Amino acid sequence: MNDNDAQRRALGAFLRSRRERLTPEAAGLVTASDVASGAAPGPAPGVALGTAPGMASGTGTGQAPSGSAASPAAATSKARRRTPGLRREEVAALSGVSVSWYSWLEQGRPIAASRQVLDALAATLRLTAAERRHLFELADEADAAANNQAPADGCPALGEHLRATVAALAPVPACILDLHWDLLAYNDAEAALYGGLDHLPPSRRNMIWLYFGWPGMRTILKDYEAEAWSVLAQFRASADRHLADPRFAEIIADVSAADPDFAARWSRHDIAAFTPALKRFTHPEYGPLTFRQTKLIAAENPDLHLLARHPADPSTKRALDAIATLQDKQRDA
Repeated sequence: MNDNDAQRRALGAFLRSRRERLTPEAAGLVTASDVASGAAPGPAPGVALGTAPGMASGTGTGQAPSGSAASPAAATSKARRRTPGLRREEVAALSGVSVSWYSWLEQGRPIAASRQVLDALAATLRLTAAERRHLFELADEADAAANNQAPADGCPALGEHLRATVAALAPVPACILDLHWDLLAYNDAEAALYGGLDHLPPSRRNMIWLYFGWPGMRTILKDYEAEAWSVLAQFRASADRHLADPRFAEIIADVSAADPDFAARWSRHDIAAFTPALKRFTHPEYGPLTFRQTKLIAAENPDLHLLARHPADPSTKRALDAIATLQDKQRDA
């Protein structure tokens, strides 16, 4: 499988995952009363059926495949619904494309989608802003060709100025993450949150490993499930943009072997963007800790992110000061 094939398969899997979780009610096809009365669902009022402008076939001519005119969603909805979420026919009808063409798109066939078609699909599937960006990135072959270039040395170079910045932020926990979420640098305060990091092999000094491969994370993070979903959804967006990079496959395989639930989480294709948020720890040594988390992109290399956790309350600040004092004593001993 070449890079373009992988990109198309990722696009198809993402569309299918969004289609299967969107209910007919949410898409405007049926109402609760329709379901109770057994009425057949149909397109929402005002939705035009047919071929969307800019739909392209495998030849790039912009013409729909022959014999594949879109059929109204209502025509295929009278039988018992066995498909989770929407059917392909319903997505095609609501988006103004042919059923065959949309099926080929989900199957990862070599066809192209115009901006107008992607707009229609994003609207039909009720994509979030982050999911919409992900859809366009997966469908844009020019961007994919640029983004799928794996770094020559496996990870971006880290300048001493960034290492010094992380160290200077102490006692605020801080680290540098690369596009694989590997921790390229971290200060003592960040390491203290996990009971130390230096003992881990370099391949496991990785935020995804800590969340899903290290059992302690489920204990120290107060809102573990919500935090884990957000982190994995952000990581998924990065991994799908760099499908030729073997480091992502290595991380996924390693974590899957350690966490029996990880494969199911990964198959959901959840996508999210970073948002500043409070992060709450219940640390076995330092007690409750609440941080206001910030992520900054290095201007010289957008694949490098500085992650800093600032204390959100006086008790957390006092705890960080106490941790720093203890670490200084240990170094001087």
